[in-house]
Amino acid sequence: MDGAVANHSGCHLFSLALCLMSSDDIPSLVEGDDGDDEIIDKVPVTIVTGFLGAGKTTLINYVLTAVHGKRIAVILNDFGEGSAAESTVALRENSCDLFEEWLELRNGCLCCSLKDPGVRAIENLMKNRGKFDYILLETTGLADPGPIGALFWLDESLCSQIALDGIVTLLDAKYCLQTLSNYDSSETVNACERQIALADVLVLNKTDLVTGEEMRLLEDHLREFGLVSSYRFINATAKLVKTSYARIDLSEILNLNMYSSSTIFDDLRSSFTPQKPHLDHAITTITIEENLRLDRKKFEDFLEKLQWEKNIRNNSNVVMEVMRIKGIIHFTGDTVPSSVQCVNELYDIFLISSSGAEKLGPIGVRLVFIGRNLDRCVLVVTGASERQGAAGGVPVVYMARDLVFSVATFVPTEARSSKSKSKADEFKDKRRPRYFRCLLDETYFVDRQSLLQPLLHWNFNLFTLERLTAGFPLLAIGKYLFEKSKFFQKFHLDHFLVVRLLRQIEDLYHENNPYHNALHAADVTQATYCLLKRLRVEKSISAFDFMCAILAAICHDIDHPGVNQAFLIKTKQMLSIFYEESILEHHHSNVCISVLLQSRVFSAFSIRRWGAMKHYMKRLILATDISKQEEYLEQLESLTERRYPSENYLPTHEDITLVMEMAIKCADISNPCRHWETCQQWANCITEEFFQQGDRESLLGLPVMPLMDRNKTTKAKVQIGFIEFQVLPLFEQWDAYVRSKFSRSLVAKCKKNLAIWLARDAAANEEQRTNLPL
Repeated sequence: MDGAVANHSGCHLFSLALCLMSSDDIPSLVEGDDGDDEIIDKVPVTIVTGFLGAGKTTLINYVLTAVHGKRIAVILNDFGEGSAAESTVALRENSCDLFEEWLELRNGCLCCSLKDPGVRAIENLMKNRGKFDYILLETTGLADPGPIGALFWLDESLCSQIALDGIVTLLDAKYCLQTLSNYDSSETVNACERQIALADVLVLNKTDLVTGEEMRLLEDHLREFGLVSSYRFINATAKLVKTSYARIDLSEILNLNMYSSSTIFDDLRSSFTPQKPHLDHAITTITIEENLRLDRKKFEDFLEKLQWEKNIRNNSNVVMEVMRIKGIIHFTGDTVPSSVQCVNELYDIFLISSSGAEKLGPIGVRLVFIGRNLDRCVLVVTGASERQGAAGGVPVVYMARDLVFSVATFVPTEARSSKSKSKADEFKDKRRPRYFRCLLDETYFVDRQSLLQPLLHWNFNLFTLERLTAGFPLLAIGKYLFEKSKFFQKFHLDHFLVVRLLRQIEDLYHENNPYHNALHAADVTQATYCLLKRLRVEKSISAFDFMCAILAAICHDIDHPGVNQAFLIKTKQMLSIFYEESILEHHHSNVCISVLLQSRVFSAFSIRRWGAMKHYMKRLILATDISKQEEYLEQLESLTERRYPSENYLPTHEDITLVMEMAIKCADISNPCRHWETCQQWANCITEEFFQQGDRESLLGLPVMPLMDRNKTTKAKVQIGFIEFQVLPLFEQWDAYVRSKFSRSLVAKCKKNLAIWLARDAAANEEQRTNLPL
């Protein structure tokens, strides 16, 4: 078994143990006082983490072997040698199938171990949800518990069944301080510190191995400011529980309700104690309390600006890293305050219940920040308060600069050995958004559904969606379109397999590419949807054809290397040996078909239907080869002549396929047909990717095309050539075929943006001539 287990490693590799008690041992359920049935029906999930040797395995063994009268499902990172397994082990090893271990525990519980990356284990677990009341999820000793929550938080259907209950961190009382001190302060926060900082409950285990003085020093380090200069204050808000041999009252780690919108933090007030100014390179806790209200809109506007800042620094010019935020803000105009929750890169803001507001009483702003390099320097936040009768924005709240007032965690800036940055690095920093993710709460998914409702609108903002979906726009759009188009029902698709497929596809897009990344795929998918849904022949496109078109758009640039075909040929890359033409498009289509096949999403399809899907994927993705555009324009022109002026035109299947090919071609280069602001953002991305290729060619001693040379061309010139020779001819022919108000508006926007680029280029040329030496 050990050898088999060793072969199943990975960051999302878990074992699953179901602790089943008899029905007589099940305690009676007590109805909640707020009547929130949706919350009650959810299974609470507690994340159990802790550094190596802290006693997580001991705790899990206690849960699985002790008689405690609770039905708990435990998701393990591995079965250790000290596991209470006694009986036989049945293994079914298959790289594509589920890996299972069946164990009988001494207390009569049946444990099933499932090893599979992604949501597969959780999916199978939830099929047996009636057999357990709680879930404990154990992480590896080196894991950051924050990102682990993303396994559930980005899937609303799964989250309708589970709810994050809290994060419990086990600490080795004997060696905890030694672990915390053995790291370079110039580096990012180590794993043990993150586990402590993100904890809702800290369990000090192995207390029998330390003296009273050692325990006092450890508690000082975790609780107080500056009592021992060699130790660093980390988390003053987590509940502290002492134990030996991990024998703990399970009520201390279950039913915490730390992330539910129906629960108010009764201990929030105790978190706000007077604090002296403190600045250190380690993780610290800062609290903010103001008896004022904030204007929600101005707060969000301010938050949006901060999401794109790259130099959020303290007074020592060091980037602040916020890992945990919790608290309450009462916004102007709201009858009740809003709860703020943030773990790592995930956050949510939601209204608390009326009963919870009554318990809290009057409140303005109360926030707790846990992070590194935090500073209490004053920052003026402009907004509107209920106390002010005057209109307009005036300073209303003085908040600590450590607040970063983002209520979202900023991605820490990478440490660099050199003070200078390359052009590519500068662009990458500017391009990468400050991702933030919503915590598990039912209100988030309602908000996201509302956000995606205007997807049919051409002005839909993909850059905003990328930020609001924590950098998963392709997953969000793909899943929404599958639901909106009822593909799940029409083709009997498994929800969890589709979600896993979309995640795999998004992972295969390289985020380091300034342009050909998952956001571009999401943009093309949305544009394809808009173009096809507004066709007069849309009713002639079957649901199967439409699903294939959406999947092709999602996958059309999968595993794109960030360089063009010419570069692959010049550098004699392997792909250029495999394919004679349309090198990248052939690669994208083959990767797409391979991923679809391995996902088993369409395993119930007949051989004929699966063959048709593969045929569609290849044709539609190959159609995005821009070098073949003239051929497609001729075919569409011929189709237009056959369609008009006939009033009884009935498109053939080949006609429909051609229209779908043209739709995805238009979607692929549709950026110049968007609003100017969006057009300009995409122009920044594609131009930088061109220039990065030119930089690589220059380093390799290869000839650099003028289009790729940042020293010989400009963004305006690149866009002018692109629009005049590629985009405008394609959309004009599309309009000639579609003949709709929508298609005409796209051509008009394209021409309007072209005029702006021409004006900018002319201005730049005039300035250059003016600056020439006499």
